[in-house]
Formats: sequence, C-alpha cells, structure tokens
Amino acid sequence: ATKSPNFVKTHIALKPPVYGVKNDANKKEFAKEFVNSQQNSKVKEWDSSFYLADLGQVVRNLQLWTKHMPKIRPYYAMKCNPSQPVVQLLASLGVGFDCASKFEIETALKCGVKPEDILFAVPCKMSSHIEYACQTGVQVMTVDNADELHKIKRIHPTGKLLLRLNVKYCGNGIKMGDKFGVTMSEARELILLCKELELDLIGVCFHPGSGSNSFETIRDSLQRCRELYDFAKLIGNDFKIVDIGGGFVCGDNFIKISKQVNATIDRLFPPETGLTVIAEPGRFFVENAFAFVTSVHGKAIRGDSAKYYIGSGVFAAFCLKYFEKFIRIPESLSRQADKCKCYASTVYGPTGAGDDIVLCDSMLPEAQIDDWWLFDNMGAYSPLLSLGFNGYMVTKAGFFISQDTWNEIADKLNPNSPLFEQYQQLEKTDEEIISNDM
Repeated sequence: ATKSPNFVKTHIALKPPVYGVKNDANKKEFAKEFVNSQQNSKVKEWDSSFYLADLGQVVRNLQLWTKHMPKIRPYYAMKCNPSQPVVQLLASLGVGFDCASKFEIETALKCGVKPEDILFAVPCKMSSHIEYACQTGVQVMTVDNADELHKIKRIHPTGKLLLRLNVKYCGNGIKMGDKFGVTMSEARELILLCKELELDLIGVCFHPGSGSNSFETIRDSLQRCRELYDFAKLIGNDFKIVDIGGGFVCGDNFIKISKQVNATIDRLFPPETGLTVIAEPGRFFVENAFAFVTSVHGKAIRGDSAKYYIGSGVFAAFCLKYFEKFIRIPESLSRQADKCKCYASTVYGPTGAGDDIVLCDSMLPEAQIDDWWLFDNMGAYSPLLSLGFNGYMVTKAGFFISQDTWNEIADKLNPNSPLFEQYQQLEKTDEEIISNDM
C-alpha cells in the first residue's frame, strides 16, 4: 500500500476540522490536493465553494506584530473574521478581542476569552447588549456622545470607558470618521460630563480606517490624544489607556509604519505617564491566511473576450468591492496557465444581478467548465463571518496548520483553553498510517 496524501490524515483535530500537514505546505498545494481527492465524492458537501485557511500564517502574523509593536497589545477585531479556530488560537496566544455586539461577545466567551480581555468597541450600543456586557463581566466600552453616557450610567454604571475621537480621512481605506468619533471641543465636554456622572473614563481611542495604512492619521490622532490626556489630568482624571484602533495591513509597509508609531508613542507617552497602548487589528491577522476556492460553472467565449461564472460574487465572498479597491486574480487549480490561451475576461458571481461582477476585463488563461480557481488573501470581511459553532457553516471552510508551527506554539498555549479540548495530537508513525490504509 502507498501512503495516503498528507492532508487526509488529521494530525490535529478541531471543529471545524483542522488538518495537520507537513512543513512548508501552502494553500494552493493543499487546495489542489483536496479538490483532486474529492472530485467524485465529497466535493458536493462543499457547495462548489469553500475557504481554506492556514492557521500557521495567523501565528506568523502575530509574531510579526509582536516583533515590531512589542509594547502595543492587539485586540483582534472579531468583525473581520470570527471563525472559531482563529478566535481560539489567538485567545490561547494572549491576544485580546475587540467585539462590536452581544453576539461577538458571546462568541468570544464561548471560545474561552476572558471578559477582562474583551473591549466592547462600538460607540453606540443597543441597551440589551450593554446589559449583556454587564452581566458577563465585560467592562471596557467605547463612547462618543452624551446620550450614550447617560444610557451606560443607567445600565452599566461600573463600566470603564474609552472616548472615541473622529479622524481625518487620509484618502485610502474605508472611511470611518463621519460615523463615529467626536471633535476636540466635544471631547472636552464629554470628559467633564463623565466626571459629573461619576463614570470611569479611563482613556481615549480612535480608528484610522480599515485598510488605511496611513501613519499621518495615526500621528495626528495621537497628538490629540496627548492633548486630551493633559486636559483630563487637570481635572483629576488620570487616563490609563490609549487605543490606536485598527486598519493595519500585514506587509512591508507595516514595518515602516510600526517604527513611526513606536517613536511617536515614546515621545508623547513616555513611561512616566503610566499609559497602556492597545490596538484593534483585524485584517492584519487573517487577510493573507485565507484563500477562497470555487468552481467555474459557466463560461462564454466571444471573440477575444470571455465570461466566467463562479460560485460566489459581490454579495458574498467578494463584498469588499463595494467598500474599497478590491481586486483578486484567480489561480487555476485545474490546468497550467502557460499552456492556455488568454482572454480579456469578466468574472461574474452566481446571482442574476447585473452588477455581480467579481473581476472585469482582466487577462486570464482560458478555463473550462468544472475547473477550480483559488483566490488568495480572502480572510477579511467576507461571508466567512457566517461560520458557526459545532461545525455548522453556511460557507464551508477548511483549516490547516503545519506540524512545525504547532510544535512551536504548543507550549505557549493556555492549557485551560478550549483549544486543548478539541486539538488532539495523533502521534502515529508513517507505518501506522500505512497499515490503517491497507
């Protein structure tokens, strides 16, 4: 008998399943083997489309953050991708969590996150959600208006508050400042109101915008945070936290920005201020860890142009096209690109909507019906959000982690985490695996 493909044997078990793979495995290789192995059997269970996630990449992204922002604790923005394996993994490695609703708080708590590691980071909250936060011990919340302060005084008077500032839009990423945040004059008024209401205002926060990748916005906002820190101190309120928000993109530019951010924080908030600096990265951890795999179920060639139809579109996996510049070029899992004729191609989602266009007029190698495509860097803000507990998923997903990465992090994980209840190391030799396949 020959040994089964390495992805078939689950070295590490988790619901949804996490496959343990050999070192140096990548998403494309894993997806290709998976699709080929199930072409005639289980592929229908995956509804012709699925996500594939490398949890090892999530670990490497966290290591990059820790290396370049060692003094800034990340609170993972769950809205970006609340898939259960990601949440459990990051919680076990000491990351905090930015939750924007009762439902996200509930998800985090079920994954073993402690209430004190949760930041309820939306300035305007439903009363029932504030009640739930109070009941479950979640203390830290963001605010940006007087009505919210009175509501919190009534429902959760012992909560600890962060005042959210508006930001100057830098011209890229998703604009955030118009919906949430206060001006400097409004901020001073709210600081005084907190004192009057005897609410515990512990700091300030801002969000430069998802995917903004701009240091200028962070620098200007930090300067305003310092001014408010000084103002609060004058009236006897010593701030304890500055939250610099999210929007960070994993890559070379992050290293450059991190140096600038660290230097600015050291200048504005030296150790004697006693301030803790936190952040709310989301896509930084997951965007490059996930790929979306889908089949081509329709095509039409007309002259030098081609139309293709795939299993998800802009109302689902590619929804970010409505909010930012979002271009993903598919890689074929079914044939070699250099052996195919290229066409100016438009790729459509499966719906009847005329604007369900994933990709427009891009040169792609010709694909055939039932070919499989992989779109990489798909982990942020897509319908993967619909992943549920107990393995129930509206959109299917597969997770894998290489054996060397697992060995590297195993001794750093919290042994009381649910991660250890579901991850099980199967210490089988190659011979045992082969004998079981005979």
